[in-house]
Amino acid sequence: MLQLILDYAVNCEQKQEYIQTIMMMEESVQHVVMTAIQKLMSKEIPVSVGNDGYSLLDGAKVRKNGLVNQRLLEAQSQEEELQKSLQDKGSKDSLLLKMKLEEHFETLHEANNELLKKRAIIEYLEPRYNKSSLKIEELQDALKRKEDEIK
Repeated sequence: MLQLILDYAVNCEQKQEYIQTIMMMEESVQHVVMTAIQKLMSKEIPVSVGNDGYSLLDGAKVRKNGLVNQRLLEAQSQEEELQKSLQDKGSKDSLLLKMKLEEHFETLHEANNELLKKRAIIEYLEPRYNKSSLKIEELQDALKRKEDEIK
């Protein structure tokens, strides 16, 4: 009975709807249905022409359509597996990229700390300008001008 229903489902005009329904089932159920379809398609039962006009040629078309549908199901299954594999690879690549970025950030942080230390040393070694040092410079400039006027 199951084989008859599956035979109709994969060979009727609405087969795409039935295939979509099968594809939405759990993977274990899909596997059972696909196995049943494979068994159905592998049988070479000659069909004689009956009252409904169903002939051996029609049976061959049914088997051919069944094989096409089987291959379609297999291809869709492979596609899902590849998509899962790509997602796994993408998450691994993302993790690796994150680790590299953290390493670069740490290196930049260390370089920034070194620059801050060097800046502090330079500021310490440079002469400090405050009001008294500015006043001394002004007086030295004034003294120099007076000496130039005298000459």
